[in-house]
Amino acid sequence: MVMPDNRLLALEKKMSGTNDNSQCEVESKGEKYISKLKKRGEAHLIVSALITTVTFAAGFTFPGGYKEDEGMAILTKKIAFKAFVATDTIAMVFLASAIFFHFLMKMHNEEDVIEKHLVWALRLTMLGMGAMVIAFAIFLTIFLVSQFVSYYFYLVYNNANVDNGYEEN
Repeated sequence: MVMPDNRLLALEKKMSGTNDNSQCEVESKGEKYISKLKKRGEAHLIVSALITTVTFAAGFTFPGGYKEDEGMAILTKKIAFKAFVATDTIAMVFLASAIFFHFLMKMHNEEDVIEKHLVWALRLTMLGMGAMVIAFAIFLTIFLVSQFVSYYFYLVYNNANVDNGYEEN
């Protein structure tokens, strides 16, 4: 059975009967630092989980809606829609990986391992946030362009009816 370093040192101290205060101070500083890293990791985990839920929900609420008869997205053939789906999927993968690193971090008590997991989780969260921002920008482009085009045709159609002498009831 392998024991973590802190427990092993404490057990050796008890067995030897020595009470070295400097060793206790080093252990308490290390434990405080590990505790601080884990608390920071918990905050990052909450952020990663919230952003993951947003990207997950965006994956099911496609821009443009669904065709009622087929159940497929209306804009499936547009390149902007495909770009939206791709960036949303990339964001979801990065954020799910970040959450995985946070769970791995909870299983260890070594300072360097926790630091590495925290750094990787933070990097993946940032990449996921970037991909989510790009997906959101693509969503806005799809939505605003489709609204602009429909508004433009509405204006052109109404102006054509007024110019030709037609009146709407």
